[in-house]
Amino acid sequence: MVPKMFGVQTSVYKCLEGMVLARIRARSLHFHLLCHFLMSFIVIPTRSNQYYLLASSVVFFYDYALTLPQEYKHVWSKGFSTINALLIGLRYISIIGYLPTVALGFSPSLQKNSTWFVKIPAGIGIVTQCLVIAFLIIRLYAIFEKQHAVMYVMIPFALLSICLSMSVMAQASTLIVNEFSFSPGIISSTRLISASCLMIPDSNSSASLLRYEASYIATITFDTFVFLLSLAKIRHICHTTRWRDVRPTLAVIMLRDGFLLFAVLATSNVIHLALYLRFWDRSANDFLIAAPRYAFVVSSGTNNEMTHALSVILISRMVFNLREAGTEVYEGTIEWRSRVEQSIRRMEFNPPSAVDGPDESFE
Repeated sequence: MVPKMFGVQTSVYKCLEGMVLARIRARSLHFHLLCHFLMSFIVIPTRSNQYYLLASSVVFFYDYALTLPQEYKHVWSKGFSTINALLIGLRYISIIGYLPTVALGFSPSLQKNSTWFVKIPAGIGIVTQCLVIAFLIIRLYAIFEKQHAVMYVMIPFALLSICLSMSVMAQASTLIVNEFSFSPGIISSTRLISASCLMIPDSNSSASLLRYEASYIATITFDTFVFLLSLAKIRHICHTTRWRDVRPTLAVIMLRDGFLLFAVLATSNVIHLALYLRFWDRSANDFLIAAPRYAFVVSSGTNNEMTHALSVILISRMVFNLREAGTEVYEGTIEWRSRVEQSIRRMEFNPPSAVDGPDESFE
């Protein structure tokens, strides 16, 4: 009986041991699932920001590759001019700016021991913002047939927007995120600085938040004002040309006068502001983001990457399309028409001299 009882006890012990191990495995599985569930919310902020940076850079470089032939045709082969210098500066400074932005976005450890390095992309963004504003003012000045009142109104707005962006960059602190790594039974956390485009207001200064919001307001006001002025000019052109039976199509007007550029920039900034107001928790003392997965909305002015990419793309295409049509970004509609009419008159009053016979100069 003893061996039998010993066998029963052994079976009971094995059964109990199996139940305990099963319970431990179940709890371990639950722990693993819980960790993965938490990680899905923890990793999303960094990953979504990286996807955002990657999408912006892919859009920018893809369009850059597409427009390289136009750049050579309309810029490099035309010689030096102020517009060519501004356009080349805008395109290639943006390329240089994307390199540290993407590097810092995907390797935040690069900036652990450096406080100035994190603000390099923001500084480059302000330089490109100045170039974008210069093109907007030049084109709007041309649309309004070089009326000086346009310059008197737009230049103060532009200077205010640029100064506020510089102030935000100087006073902002860099967003800190926690990177969590998981191994069986262990969760380790590493505190990393996020991509440098995600600079936030200084949590210890209410003035920093006011400058931050003022930068948004100034940029959106400037872009919206440019958009409304160009819209008013388009309506005026449609109304005046209707009586002459020479009414151009709306698509041609939008393409020629850069209306599409103004509309996209204004819309992009308004959407960005809406996301900022929706996902930024102003009631928190440390200015936390209400939904971390949308942390990329924390940006200022045209320094956010997608608006930056769109502005460079659309300005480049506007200049190229205008030159394809035989005009320049600084040339107004009346000036362009008078130049074309003068060229037609010269052709009418100066016909080719050899009309009666073939040209024998090559024989």
